[in-house]
Amino acid sequence: MHRQNKIAWALGDLGVGLMAWVNIIAILLLGNVTLKVWKDYKLKKKSGNMYFNSKEAGIKNADFWEK
Repeated sequence: MHRQNKIAWALGDLGVGLMAWVNIIAILLLGNVTLKVWKDYKLKKKSGNMYFNSKEAGIKNADFWEK
């Protein structure tokens, strides 16, 4: 393999590795919010009222969902 190919593959591997770490960190940071939304969804689905309200779900600072 040529040296340029090795460099390209190494940079590609580095990029994929960095993206994996970014995604893992995001999942850990947002996991609590995700669980709150999932629980709210299951409750609303049982009742038939599918309107999402961030305050009812216990999510703070989510003004964009209220507009």
